Amino acid sequence: MKTRRARINRVLPLSAGAGDAHAHKLEPWDKPRRLGPTLIDFSALHVPSAVSRALAEAFWNQRGTCSELTLRAYWRGLNIFARFVAETGAVSTLNDVGSMMLLRYIEWLNKQQRDDGEPWGKGTRYTTYMALRTMLRWLQRCRPGILGELEFPINPFPWKNRDVRRRTPPSAEALRAILKACQQEISDLRALRERGEREMELARATPRVSVDTLGGLLLHIDQHYGGVVPQALAIRTRQTEARRAFAAHGGCREFEPCLYPRPESLFP
Repeated sequence: MKTRRARINRVLPLSAGAGDAHAHKLEPWDKPRRLGPTLIDFSALHVPSAVSRALAEAFWNQRGTCSELTLRAYWRGLNIFARFVAETGAVSTLNDVGSMMLLRYIEWLNKQQRDDGEPWGKGTRYTTYMALRTMLRWLQRCRPGILGELEFPINPFPWKNRDVRRRTPPSAEALRAILKACQQEISDLRALRERGEREMELARATPRVSVDTLGGLLLHIDQHYGGVVPQALAIRTRQTEARRAFAAHGGCREFEPCLYPRPESLFP
């Protein structure tokens, strides 16, 4: 008589990590969360709750594609949008978020002033507007139908970079001084490299090489580390003497240029 095989459970068990992630997804999107030093609390925005939840969902779905710095900039922009909503009462439901509201928001941004009474620069207005636009574009694409009729205006802040204050170019005297300083640094580096090569040649000609001399130390690095100064913990042979020699010659920043250029020496 055949025995019936036990039924295989085809439901994969959730690991502890997966369970936590699943539970996290069930949390309200507008629940306060910390992003680095910044507390992101969409429920505290002065906008209707449905709008804050939609913006929160769009915002947190940017987390995998944007840096923390960009997300914090978006958060500042959304706080400014919340101030627009509180001052104008332009948004009561998600259906109010549409083309006309965007035009009113752009006009409102154009009227904002700094503490000194000067209007916001076009770059500031553009960055603030783009924070909201990014969220609305995500909702249009991933949650179709929840917003009102929405078309984004083309180039709402024309010539936004035209008003940027340009840096004054350096004078001819300043350029000559910079070039002279660069030439001096290049000459010093070349002299240092030539000295290192001479010291290494003298060390090679010495029957018993000592790492206490500059040439002996450079030759030791060349023979045991491929000519690249190692980290202190990576010294394999003659450890005590080599480390003592490193310190005696002022550390790797002092004698490393004898072998190859350091990053800061590439500018001149």
